[in-house]
Amino acid sequence: MLAKQWPLSLAAGILLLLGWEAAGRSGQLPEYVLTPTAIVRGAVTTYEEGLLLPAIATSARRLAAGFAIGTGIGVVLGLVSGRSWFMSKVVDPLVSVANPMPKIALLPVFAVWLGFTDVTRVSVIALGCFFPVFINSASGTRLVELDLMRVADNVEASSLRRFFSVVLPAALPRVLVGMRIAVALSFVTMFASEIVVSPDGVGGMLYNGYENGRFDVMYGGLLVLATAGFLADLALSQLGTRLTRGQNIEAVGSDGR
Repeated sequence: MLAKQWPLSLAAGILLLLGWEAAGRSGQLPEYVLTPTAIVRGAVTTYEEGLLLPAIATSARRLAAGFAIGTGIGVVLGLVSGRSWFMSKVVDPLVSVANPMPKIALLPVFAVWLGFTDVTRVSVIALGCFFPVFINSASGTRLVELDLMRVADNVEASSLRRFFSVVLPAALPRVLVGMRIAVALSFVTMFASEIVVSPDGVGGMLYNGYENGRFDVMYGGLLVLATAGFLADLALSQLGTRLTRGQNIEAVGSDGR
């Protein structure tokens, strides 16, 4: 089905871009709404001015660190909470209270505690990644079929072997769903942290373009963020397909909270 749908999606996207370009060239768009070709030229301009690559490197470093920390802790605690009655009673209520809170709202708190540093940015990104990964990891662990556990009991598998041979593979599709949501949230929190705390990185470049009336730089930064987010999600999706071959992975969109 997906193989048959992608040409239609591609055609729709191309028609949208062509209509956008035509509307811009005919003067039907405000001057601050650039055409797709102008946006691409803006990205090229930021590269030629030496702004793009340092900004990408800075943002990528923060995003990778925050994503690794947040998802790592989320997976471990989620899997343990899913299998441990005690841990679920301790951790789950705390997660239920903290999860609805917009994570970026804690940025000023982290800034007071840690200063206006990259540690603050990475901490906020990690916090945003933690919750969807934890919730999906715990849920996937608790939804392991009883028949699989009975098979492990029948062969007298140890707790450690049961976990790595039965629980983890069965929970992996849900874990990957949480990680794909976390990827989207990591870009949101990274962007917000970069424009609030001493603007730099791709988010800061975009915001500085807005402040200085450089709409080409602003839209160029937006194009970079959109492309990077798409590629990160695609890479994680392909990795998940390989790791869970033969299993069903739930389709996922991004939850922007």
